[in-house]
Amino acid sequence: MYDYQGIFRCISENGTGTSSIKNRYHYKTIIRIPIKKLELMYEKHHIRPISTGRFALRILKHAGFSFMIIAASLLIGIAGYILTEHMQLLDAFLNTAMLLGGMGPVKTDGLSDGGKLFAGIYALYAGLVFIALVSIMLSPVIHRIMHRYHWIDEQ
Repeated sequence: MYDYQGIFRCISENGTGTSSIKNRYHYKTIIRIPIKKLELMYEKHHIRPISTGRFALRILKHAGFSFMIIAASLLIGIAGYILTEHMQLLDAFLNTAMLLGGMGPVKTDGLSDGGKLFAGIYALYAGLVFIALVSIMLSPVIHRIMHRYHWIDEQ
């Protein structure tokens, strides 16, 4: 099923685009864009909270998505260290894992300028990934707490 949402442009009667009490706007449909209806990831506040088993499954889905992001980030980091510094696979993994874990790179002595640039950019990326993963993992828990609070409040 597709839900058609129109994009509207506001065109005034006198063509100036100014708004006033005397000037009424007419809305014309410029284009229609099909937007596929998406199933909501979380239940709405007026629906009963899901069971503990389904909540555990939701946590596992979020954890699986987080691990996929970690795996992709590890591959990017390992490839970057191998290409820029010609490190062995294990050394590249160690530096990448330490950066993703927030500890910093293990080897900084003797890095080329390209390696230092990669390490700096990857460190910034790793910090953003850490923030994103924490929010992905905490979102179902925070939603459940808030949903239970609102569900009890409405009853």
